[in-house]
Amino acid sequence: MLERRCPAKVNVFLEVVEKRPDGYHNLESVFCEIPLYDTLSAESIPGSDIKLECTDASLSCGDDNLVVKAAQALRQACGITEGIRFCLEKHIPAGSGLGGGSSDAAGALLLANEVWNLRLGREELVPIAARIGADVPFFLYGGTCLCRGIGDVVSPLRVGLPESLRLGLALPPLHSDTAAAYRGLRLPPSGQARIPDSFIAALERHDVDGIEAAAFNRFEGTVFAAIPALARIRDKLMEDLRRPVRLSGSGSGLWFLLREGEVVPEETARWLQGEGVRLEVIPVNPNRKA
Repeated sequence: MLERRCPAKVNVFLEVVEKRPDGYHNLESVFCEIPLYDTLSAESIPGSDIKLECTDASLSCGDDNLVVKAAQALRQACGITEGIRFCLEKHIPAGSGLGGGSSDAAGALLLANEVWNLRLGREELVPIAARIGADVPFFLYGGTCLCRGIGDVVSPLRVGLPESLRLGLALPPLHSDTAAAYRGLRLPPSGQARIPDSFIAALERHDVDGIEAAAFNRFEGTVFAAIPALARIRDKLMEDLRRPVRLSGSGSGLWFLLREGEVVPEETARWLQGEGVRLEVIPVNPNRKA
């Protein structure tokens, strides 16, 4: 059985530029891979079934799961009839904006490509990934990338978050629905969408203050208004940490940066625990070449 670790991500910059005629949205986003992982394994099985087993009983293992969708999309693109079985060990919470489902889908493409001996390169897999979901192509690259279009135009960046930092994640037991977040979104006026140039320049300078100042997420107004409990957690963190706290993607996950020697105050950690919030403080992944 083959196995892959499927990493999470944070959107450290996310602008929704416009709605396209096909109903999708054009984005300008900087994705950073982070060291929080699901584990996906796969093996060939007799017959033609695509099967999935998952450690999270709340998740469907049917055709609506992105792992299954990925295998189906690859099978359709390549005319494959062989069966495959996936086993998914979940650690990235669903609905958190950390891209767990999309990462699992990318992992499924890569594993099925290997199990079925298709020998497709990344550039051949990206169009298939884009049909599964907007975040999926990024996970075929990893590292730190600028993603445009519907997420299918991926440009790896030379630098990521400074390695001296640690990343704080506050993951509440709250679900943010992506479709609802898009429906409530107020798009920027034509020609006034934010661009990530200042953010990327701050990354290149290793300017932590500049990174925090330029970080942006268009969904924050929509999601915090729809989920007041999440806004309350964000406000508490900002008050106690005295630094920006941002949303990742359209989910309920919050992220913040900790400089060397900084910690989350014990009182704050206890308050988060009392609210059912999972707190993770993890190293920043060294940026790697895709």
